[in-house]
Amino acid sequence: MENLTELYCLMDDFCKDFEPKMHEILLNNGSKRRRRSTQLSLA
Repeated sequence: MENLTELYCLMDDFCKDFEPKMHEILLNNGSKRRRRSTQLSLA
């Protein structure tokens, strides 16, 4: 790792790949049923 930007880019790429796969496994497993935000919207 040459700098912090490179580390950030690597972690960002990992999260973009990992998160959809994790949600798919949780939905198929029955552990998680929906992906709604737990916060109130501005509307």
